[in-house]
Amino acid sequence: FFQAEDGIRALVRSRGLGDVYKRQALIIPMNIEAPGSWLVFTVRTAGAPGTLIAPMRTVVSSLDDRLPLVALQTGEAALGESLSRPRFIVLLFSVLAWLALVLSAIGIYGVVSYAVRQRRREMGIRMALGAPASTVRRGIFRWGLSMAGVGIGLGVAVALQVDHAAEALLFGVEPGDLTTLVAVGLLMLGITALACALPARRATQVDPAEVLRVE
Repeated sequence: FFQAEDGIRALVRSRGLGDVYKRQALIIPMNIEAPGSWLVFTVRTAGAPGTLIAPMRTVVSSLDDRLPLVALQTGEAALGESLSRPRFIVLLFSVLAWLALVLSAIGIYGVVSYAVRQRRREMGIRMALGAPASTVRRGIFRWGLSMAGVGIGLGVAVALQVDHAAEALLFGVEPGDLTTLVAVGLLMLGITALACALPARRATQVDPAEVLRVE
């Protein structure tokens, strides 16, 4: 970088937000002569920057028609170009994540429903002996949420091991972000609770005598 008394020293990603390494740079005004075979200059505008691209080419050409202008574009366009590939990847991952979430909810509901059907006789005996329906429902919820807790714990452990692979896509989010992990864990617990609600309700609405007679 260049030495200038009124320069602004900063760390920049010269090839886009996906750069892993930030490079040192010094931003200097154009009235300071700087060596180099090529320069990057930035112009701050009061109006729409896109309308100044053609006039800027004309001004540079009038000064020296041998100076080529490469990749002259607005900051918004440059940012959009840098984010186009990460946005597509994030969109793809988001679709797959929502699909996995739906499949997880269906799977949890199926497992809980099957487990409740397998324990109908046990629940019938409990209710016949005087156990209130609320106690039976709490038992179902406790079992489902405990299983979900084990799964969430294993998922968090795996996520902490592989999240560095997606670090380049998580602009402004550090690997192992606690807020994200907690939010996902609470979401999965909520889905598990909803998946347990219907089987628990069905299990406690059946007449205990009828369950014992059928079994």
